[in-house]
Amino acid sequence: MEFRHAIQVAPRWAVQGVLFSDFGTFQSFTEDGDVRDWRGTVNIGAGMRIIPTFLSNALLRVDGAHLFSPSMNSLIQFSIITQYF
Repeated sequence: MEFRHAIQVAPRWAVQGVLFSDFGTFQSFTEDGDVRDWRGTVNIGAGMRIIPTFLSNALLRVDGAHLFSPSMNSLIQFSIITQYF
């Protein structure tokens, strides 16, 4: 789930704030290649995009997130990516 809102800061430039949460399930493998039981995963985060509207397929994205399950962990990601994935 993701909520985004962009604000124009100059002609053909926008800044976009993002709030997101991801939920999922997965199965991992043991060291011997056996499949483990299903596990759930949940995280929440926020981010900011700098969007040159004339280059909507190349924007600077900075996200921070906190993983709650299956283990507690945090991360910050910097990337140049498309707006729509």
